[in-house]
Amino acid sequence: MQSLGSRESRKSKALKIVVVVGVLFIIARTALDTFDGTVSFAQAWKILLDPVVLIMILLSPYLFQLIVKPLREMDERQRRMDQALDHEQKNLKAIFGASPVGMMLLDESLTIQKANQAMGRMLGAEVPDLLNQLLSVAMGCEKAGADLTGACLRCDRSHTCAIFTAVSSVLKTRDAVHGLEVELDRPADETLSGLWLLISVIPIETLGKLQVLVSMQDITSRCEQEGRIKEARDQAEQAKLDLERTAECAKVLADEAVAANVAKSQFLSNMSHEIRTPMNSIVGFSDVLMDESMTPRQHQYVGVIQKSSEHPLELINDILDLSKIEANKLVIEKIECAPRDLLKDLEHTFEEECGNRQLEFNVVCAEDVPDMIVSDPTRLRQCLFNMVSNAIKFTEQGHVHVAISFIPESDEPVVRIDVEDTGIGIALNKQEQVFKAFTQADPETTRKYGGTGLGLTITKRLVELLGGKMSCQSELGKGATFSILLPANDCCSPDNGPDPETSLVTLRHGGEPSYDSATDDVSDVEC
Repeated sequence: MQSLGSRESRKSKALKIVVVVGVLFIIARTALDTFDGTVSFAQAWKILLDPVVLIMILLSPYLFQLIVKPLREMDERQRRMDQALDHEQKNLKAIFGASPVGMMLLDESLTIQKANQAMGRMLGAEVPDLLNQLLSVAMGCEKAGADLTGACLRCDRSHTCAIFTAVSSVLKTRDAVHGLEVELDRPADETLSGLWLLISVIPIETLGKLQVLVSMQDITSRCEQEGRIKEARDQAEQAKLDLERTAECAKVLADEAVAANVAKSQFLSNMSHEIRTPMNSIVGFSDVLMDESMTPRQHQYVGVIQKSSEHPLELINDILDLSKIEANKLVIEKIECAPRDLLKDLEHTFEEECGNRQLEFNVVCAEDVPDMIVSDPTRLRQCLFNMVSNAIKFTEQGHVHVAISFIPESDEPVVRIDVEDTGIGIALNKQEQVFKAFTQADPETTRKYGGTGLGLTITKRLVELLGGKMSCQSELGKGATFSILLPANDCCSPDNGPDPETSLVTLRHGGEPSYDSATDDVSDVEC
């Protein structure tokens, strides 16, 4: 609502205007009457000198100023408004021209009225060349010919042209379109093929005329980057699929390898059993013959038979052991085991052989070694005999020492057994290889010393089944030391009973070993 002071000011101005107009009217009317003879000159002066008229005449300059001043103020305000509008137009023009986004103003006939430098660079033309051109010509439409009027409407592809569709929609509905992504296809200018644009179309009404402002932003780099990302993602997905297929193939091959290994073990076990049966008969009857009364030559022949039977029988036993280990069918006992008794057996068994080979053989047991531990004495004896036998076989001069010690400082007390020799030694890069089945450090070693490469393999796996670890320290040409660490469980401990959940093999407390040297059944080995 208008204030009271504002209304009074307007009434005062109106009254002043009426007074001035009245004075002017009186003067004019009197002058006219005088000139046409209706009123004499004296009468005219009388009228003009009338007090009221005189006052009005005297006040007429002031009243004139009251009329002219508002008009001048109105004119000044209009001038300032025109200046502000002109300044605003210049600013908008500068912004329009300097904008990094390409912009152009179209009329209803799709003719370009204005364009900025960014649009010129984007379309590959100078701004003056774009003005008054149809949109189809500026965009390089392949259907823009000599007669350019309505070219877009005659184009066979106008219904599929995203730019034409957007502009037509805005002209029809007057609703702006934003975020339209278009790949610029200009067969007439191949230099711009593959140009991606982000387009917005905004309706603008100027002096009653509808126009549209089209803005275009080059997003080719972004689209190319998105394309590369998509390509990389597709490649990664393909690589993942290839990796999965490779993993499946590897699993199939691994399963086949395991099956082949099991089949090999089964075959070796079957063959060993078939060979072992007649070998047991040969060994048994040769023992019987040795007890009979025979000539010295006959005793010699029987001795050769016994000696020749020992190695094949040992080989067969090794193969059967390995087969049982691989099939998780080897029975491990947990009973009382006396380490010192095992060392005495070693000393009695190998002392004569070392003497015949002129090797120094020593067996040492530390005083703090427990008298009894919980283990499998049969399998532990087998491990020690394999280690000592192996050391003697590869030692031509020097010594073979066996030492057992107790290590109570560790988290779990252990018994350590070392077998040291001064034999041929093992190269550092071959020390892991000697624990693989049917493998020796050097083929020349096999030809010279013989053997199947199963002894250390079986020993290491037996030690692991006993809950221990086996290691090797050696230097080529200077001998080797094989060590095993076994849990030193007290035989009176309540925890030394069988725990089938902690082992892959069947555990049995007490009883007989899984098989002896005379009998065995191949059914113990299952695939």
